[in-house]
Amino acid sequence: MKTYMRVLRAVTMLGQFGFTLITPPVVLGLVAWWLQSRFNLGSWVMLLALLLGLLTSGASAYQFFRRVLTAEKKKRQADEPPEKPVVFYRHD
Repeated sequence: MKTYMRVLRAVTMLGQFGFTLITPPVVLGLVAWWLQSRFNLGSWVMLLALLLGLLTSGASAYQFFRRVLTAEKKKRQADEPPEKPVVFYRHD
């Protein structure tokens, strides 16, 4: 059961990562397409929107990886046994 949950967590993270990468360029591309058709703007709007979407998805992916690495580090630290305290008054 533990491995099943680990696999499910990995698949969920992969799906969330894909959604994070794909959504901003697609949404901003659709907004740029609407702006072009509505206000008869040039193709520079699409280029700007896609560039902004790629930058946004890159920043989101970076934050996602940082969050995942921090969670894994905390999990590893919680699993480790606590260190023995330093005692200075020991007389052997």
